[in-house]
Amino acid sequence: MFSCKVPFKNRLPESVSLVAHPCDNATNNLRVNFNQPLLKEKQNFLVCVKGLNYRHKADFSIRLVEWLELHKILGADKIVIYELQVHPNTSKALEHYVKSGFVELVKTSLPGFYSNVPDLMSVFLVKNLHVQMFQEVIQYNDCLYKYMNMYNFIVLVDVDEVFKVPADRRSPFGVILPLSTDTWYDLIYKKTIPKVANVKPPPAAFKARNLIFADDKAELQDWYPDIPRYMYLLQNVQRNVNYTFPSGAGIKAFHNPQIVFALHNHLPRQCIGYSDGWCPVHDFDLQDVHMQHYCTGKEKDECKLHRGVNLSMDTAIWKYKDRLTEATGKSLKEIGLL
Repeated sequence: MFSCKVPFKNRLPESVSLVAHPCDNATNNLRVNFNQPLLKEKQNFLVCVKGLNYRHKADFSIRLVEWLELHKILGADKIVIYELQVHPNTSKALEHYVKSGFVELVKTSLPGFYSNVPDLMSVFLVKNLHVQMFQEVIQYNDCLYKYMNMYNFIVLVDVDEVFKVPADRRSPFGVILPLSTDTWYDLIYKKTIPKVANVKPPPAAFKARNLIFADDKAELQDWYPDIPRYMYLLQNVQRNVNYTFPSGAGIKAFHNPQIVFALHNHLPRQCIGYSDGWCPVHDFDLQDVHMQHYCTGKEKDECKLHRGVNLSMDTAIWKYKDRLTEATGKSLKEIGLL
């Protein structure tokens, strides 16, 4: 992370150059992003999603539509998705939401020769998870800086697990699900902000604890007949009894872009005005919200769950059942996937 002060007051640079040593001749020129909200009024919630790498998985498109429609219902104003490579059906689904203005798609790649060898990318990502994790951080911070002046909160969530990625991938798919309210707006503005009104310093982020939901429908064949089988989120309602330990594992958060200076996958990495990279973070009350992480690879320790003492039924998501089923079905038909 490089930063420097603007050398003049009340003027914004249109571009900058980076050099390795002082007085080097610049060989690059990078445009400065300074996006502002239309009519000077910010929207509330931007969701940033790291690079999708699902070229050979056709069935992801249907689950992606359900996931996107749920976030519409929760109150996301826009979703920015970074794309490495996806199946044509997934492209069709994404383009549907790009046309509606709900999704912005950012084509991206890995550095070096891997970015130009798509057939090897899947193998490379699985065997070099640390490289991909660094790339995720780049994408998340790119999203933060482009939109920091346009939204009140930036939310980082993943879609990996719901799409059955290889078992040794650990990045969680997520839905930050309100429990005591129906929308993110009510969760943040009516429930949480009043609770921290007198907290000093003010929180840079609000974090939701993680719960693991088991994807065992195909194994046990106990489908709910009043819910279409393709509704992945609504069909999988068996979850771990306990929250993920330690308390910071798998969490996701709402970040205040006026305070947060740098993002990690789960928490703010640096905040403006604080030394040593420290950021004040507030834990949501457990009765108000949790993070739903869907587990698909039984080889993973966190996914070795069994019905009974380890799992309990959690149908909190069913309060959206009618709206989500109708909206998903409608979009799937419009896209041509149903």
